[in-house]
Amino acid sequence: MKIIYPDCITSVTANHYDPAYPAANLLDNHPQKAWKAGTGETTAVLTVVTNGGYVSGLCLAGTNALSGTVAVKDTSEVTTFETQSISGTWGRFFVKFNTTYAVPLHIIVSLTAPVEVYAGVCRCGTFILFNDPLRDPTQQRKDYSIKKDLSNGGLNIILRNIPREYTLSFTTPGIQYDLIDNLYLANGSFPLAVLISDNMYLASLGDQWSGFFHIVDPPAGKHGTGLASRLTSWSITIKEAI
Repeated sequence: MKIIYPDCITSVTANHYDPAYPAANLLDNHPQKAWKAGTGETTAVLTVVTNGGYVSGLCLAGTNALSGTVAVKDTSEVTTFETQSISGTWGRFFVKFNTTYAVPLHIIVSLTAPVEVYAGVCRCGTFILFNDPLRDPTQQRKDYSIKKDLSNGGLNIILRNIPREYTLSFTTPGIQYDLIDNLYLANGSFPLAVLISDNMYLASLGDQWSGFFHIVDPPAGKHGTGLASRLTSWSITIKEAI
C-alpha cells in the first residue's frame, strides 16, 4: 500500500478551464468540486508545480478522462525526466514515478475524455510505504440516500452519494503501525491519495485499487510481544471522499 503524504503541490494551472470550475479546485478535499475544461473541450493540459519536496508519484481522482500522459519536467520545462502513459475507465489514475525527485518540478498532465474533460482532485508528493493488506480485503458501499417507508409498503428514495468503503487488515513490522498511527495523528480523517495494493495494481487491475480516501477512525493494532514475533496486526477502514 502507498499513501501520498505530504502533498507537495504549490499550484495547478490548466490551458482550458470554465471560469466557474478553475484548476484551483483540484487542490481542495472535495472531488465533486471539480475543475472543468469548458464546453466542447475534450482535451486539456494541467501543469502541476511542486515545492521541491520528495515526489514519488501523482494521483488524479474524480475524472472522466480515459487516456493521457504524465511528463515530469524541470521548472523551465526544457528537460523531461520521464513520461508515462495513462489509460483506464475507473475515473482515477495513480502514477508511480520511476524515481523519487527532490527538486521543484513542473508535471505536465495531458488528458483526453469523450466529452468536456474534468477532474476532482490532484495530489503529488511523497509515498509512505506499507506492506499490502492481507488477502481478501472487505469492500462495500456507504449509502447516503434518504429512504422513507410509505404507508402502502413502498419506499421513497432520494438518491445521494454512495462512495466505496474498504476494511483493510495488515500484519507488518511494528514500525509500519507507528507510521499509520503517526499519519492519523498528523492528518486525522482528512482525505489522502491511496494505492491500496501494489500486487493488485500489477495484476492488470490498476487504478481500480486507488483513490482519494478518508481513514475513517484511528488505526487499531495488536502487538506481538514474544521473542518469536515482533509483528503487529492492525486494521483501518477507508472511505472514498466525495
